[in-house]
Amino acid sequence: MDKNAVVFNNPQALLQEEMNLLGQNKPVVNKWAKHIEAVERAWGGKMPLDRRVVLATALENTQQKLADAGSLYETAVQPSDVGPFKKFAIELLTALVPSMIVPDIVTVQPMTNRIGEVRYIEYMYASDKGRTKAGTPFGSPFNKPESDIWYSSEYVEEEFIAEAGKTEYSGNLDWLPIRPGTVEIMVDGYKVVDNGNGKLQGEPLAGDGEINYGSGQFDFELSAEADEDIFANYEYNNEDVPAQSPKVKFRLKTSPVSARTRKINTSFSFDAAIDMQRDYGGEINAMLVSQMAAEIKHEIDGEIMADLRKIASATEQPIVFDAAVPQAINMRDHYDTFLQTVIRAGNAIFNKTRRASLNFLIGGTNVANIVEYNRQFVRADGTGFGADPVGPHLSGFLNGIPFYKNPFYDPNHWVGGYKGRGLFDAGYAYLPHYPVMASQLIMTEEFEAKRGYATSYGKKNLNSDLYVKGEIKNFDGS
Repeated sequence: MDKNAVVFNNPQALLQEEMNLLGQNKPVVNKWAKHIEAVERAWGGKMPLDRRVVLATALENTQQKLADAGSLYETAVQPSDVGPFKKFAIELLTALVPSMIVPDIVTVQPMTNRIGEVRYIEYMYASDKGRTKAGTPFGSPFNKPESDIWYSSEYVEEEFIAEAGKTEYSGNLDWLPIRPGTVEIMVDGYKVVDNGNGKLQGEPLAGDGEINYGSGQFDFELSAEADEDIFANYEYNNEDVPAQSPKVKFRLKTSPVSARTRKINTSFSFDAAIDMQRDYGGEINAMLVSQMAAEIKHEIDGEIMADLRKIASATEQPIVFDAAVPQAINMRDHYDTFLQTVIRAGNAIFNKTRRASLNFLIGGTNVANIVEYNRQFVRADGTGFGADPVGPHLSGFLNGIPFYKNPFYDPNHWVGGYKGRGLFDAGYAYLPHYPVMASQLIMTEEFEAKRGYATSYGKKNLNSDLYVKGEIKNFDGS
């Protein structure tokens, strides 16, 4: 089977192809395979390819940063617990990274350095066929791609054959051999057809023309000069050997991006640590590390969700749902109609991009009140990636569409968007450098313990038309 056919028709093969394109990550994924397998056992399912790559790269970057920190503090006067923290940091990341929501709503491409690049695949038609010209992109996240539904078929649509202004025309059609009786030549609103025996006939002709089905050569004369350019529709036989077949090619393109950081500091007293250990058996330092990592995770999820709301451009104005319940209709029946609004939003994305519809929703708390009361809503079972109901989290599924409840949104705002199965199939990219990192623990002479936490990541808007914003009005909370 043709390689392109495998890529386009088999989603798993597409993921494998993209993994091949990220060949430098294969050794890293293999190195951290045991950690990945442990996460998958804990979550009860196999992680998608992008999550495996992200987790492995995050672990590798963190390990390197920890090694650098160890070298940095070797001669420091302050005592360091960098060594003991290494194992804890790795285990923390193993649990933290898979729980992030961002891999479900945007593409995630880890950065190995602070200055990096976001990658995307651009697919292009590589043959002139009918109205489609070689070099025309399709399936690109950066533009409104064309789509030729006849490209791989025997049918050739609107092939340009001659300019206006003449009465005598001759030339050759491109795709051979031509199936007899299928040729249609468009001349100033008229249609010249072949009779299946090599003759071209129709009202604008001065007499019968000719068409050679094997060579594609045509000859005809018009009774008057053509006012418009001339095009042809026809079918060719792609079963004969050697067969003509149109070509597709792709290229991996890049766009530069720089990482930014988030930082937060914590402190606690020596006495508080002793009391926590003695009375509750808890290690306060470990608790703070876990809490700060979770806080950073929630903030990043919230930041990217805010970005999607800001850039969404599938419609010029937000799509509005009126939550006021009409007379003679009960609340649940009315809230069920919110699904119609979601369908409108999905079709807005589809109309704008010609390639994708809505497959996830993010909403504020008032939106959640409507969605979660809908008969088509199924609550998440609390397991799986991103299902922890703290901060932005997966609330459930509206008619099969994941709905994420976001406390950082205006309560009446919501966003719909598209995230494909592949590593490069989204309109926004999150590029983690290291998801969470801690400084050395320092105990001052006043018996105050201090530690800082940081995360480093880049982000890039690729195609805002893959997102649509909406809002609800007249929600009274009852």
